[in-house]
Amino acid sequence: MIGSIPQDRSLHCDLFSVLTHAFDADLTRIKELLKLGLSVRKIATLLGYTNHHAFNTYITKRQLREQSS
Repeated sequence: MIGSIPQDRSLHCDLFSVLTHAFDADLTRIKELLKLGLSVRKIATLLGYTNHHAFNTYITKRQLREQSS
């Protein structure tokens, strides 16, 4: 199995950028709440998501959080 993977590809491909996620349905609302300054945990609770860790990973990977200067 390992021998069939091309050398230039790793086992941990970034499929996240290609796949759509369940959080995408609330994307505009997520962006609005982040602009208001709500924490990721509070947004996850407000939208009814049970796993705020996965939600935080989604926000980080999609770079939805504005950089503080």
